[in-house]
Amino acid sequence: MTPAHPHSGPAGPGPAELVIAGVALLVTAACLTAAGRLRGRGDAWPRAWDATFAAGGLGVVWATLGHLWGDPFTQHVVRHLVLGMTAPLLFVAARPVTLALHALAPGRPRRRLVALAHSGAVAVLLFPPLAAVLDVGGLWLLYRTELFATTAHRPLLHGLILAHMTLTGLLFALVVCRLDPVGRSARGSPVDVLRR
Repeated sequence: MTPAHPHSGPAGPGPAELVIAGVALLVTAACLTAAGRLRGRGDAWPRAWDATFAAGGLGVVWATLGHLWGDPFTQHVVRHLVLGMTAPLLFVAARPVTLALHALAPGRPRRRLVALAHSGAVAVLLFPPLAAVLDVGGLWLLYRTELFATTAHRPLLHGLILAHMTLTGLLFALVVCRLDPVGRSARGSPVDVLRR
């Protein structure tokens, strides 16, 4: 799908892109630190998963702050592929929820993470049709309305679109891969939660 309007994009990274890149770096540093602590106390945690998560984090930084090749639409597509597909798959492949559960000491924070991971809200978000609608529906709105052309002149909106791509891509990757213990509520399937 090619948009009806040329997209020159913002002149450079705006505040939203800086925030996205900063969050990616902080989360990546936190995950690598947690993995290092696990290995330091004698627990096994594959270094390949560290590299996978780090690659996802660096991909987000590059896609939001880096100089990309090609015309403006090609740059947009590259950003979309990295932020909406590649980086989320790398993050999910590194099993961050499992890492957090192993790294947290028994106590309230760990119990809260388990409760959140198995909550009805997470089960609903990870219901495959809903995750697909949030991911693909956002793209439909972006390319089938004036939203794409508008982002050329509104840096904050452009950054919010990038954040949306990343978050919905992450959600969809969690649904497809199912590597972490999330969304498996003891109270029933996501369909049961939706019916209540």
